[in-house]
Amino acid sequence: RITDLHPEGFSTFLKYIYSRGVNFVNILQALHTRAAAQKYMEPKLVKKCDDFINYGITTANVCIVLDYSLKHGNIDHFNGKIDGLVESSPGPVLKSQAFMAASRESVLQILKNPRLKIKEYDLIKHVYAWAVAHSKQEPDKPTIDTVKQTMRPFLPELHFLALTPQEFVDGPVSWKIMTHSETLAVLSNIINPGSEELPEFISKITRNRNGKPLKPEKATMTDTKVQTLCRHCHTWATYDRNTDPGHIKVWV
Repeated sequence: RITDLHPEGFSTFLKYIYSRGVNFVNILQALHTRAAAQKYMEPKLVKKCDDFINYGITTANVCIVLDYSLKHGNIDHFNGKIDGLVESSPGPVLKSQAFMAASRESVLQILKNPRLKIKEYDLIKHVYAWAVAHSKQEPDKPTIDTVKQTMRPFLPELHFLALTPQEFVDGPVSWKIMTHSETLAVLSNIINPGSEELPEFISKITRNRNGKPLKPEKATMTDTKVQTLCRHCHTWATYDRNTDPGHIKVWV
């Protein structure tokens, strides 16, 4: 009994042995077939698999190839193609079904890519969507604690300090992916760098991955009023610059 090869890959390999021809349905079949061809030393079939994979990698399936590479190895020569697609078209890659089905290791690999060109808030939203999808203990009802635990390995790779205060509140704060004290520390540093000691796992990087500077948020109040952390009770509040006796209204 063969246990180290995927049934579809081994079946396609056998058909090739008898017919000397092969027609792949999708890139995953080619990957599984390549493993069989490599094991039984059929270099011509390996090349046919490589050709199909090389020409067939797209933003829609690159995460499938990345998953396979990290799990099985032996396809390092595709790393350049994988990285190139992820770097040049991160949006379509992260929106793909293949990304949503990808392994945690693949998500981490993408996050560690230093040449990723994407707005940080968009990247964080995609990673959070992945965490929700992989945290469902019952249909459509993942618990907050489960999502928080699923997100934890990714937090050191995310540049929270590159977010605007509004983005951080709308995203990570509302999702409750960090503890209350961690959230306050990060938010305080977004507003006033160095004002609070950051948790050790938080990245100190403050630039967006797309290389664009942060745009100032549009004012929603008069110029004398600002939205920031209350220095007295440590809640997210509205301040009046002129009086500053305390906060005017808490709007968490």
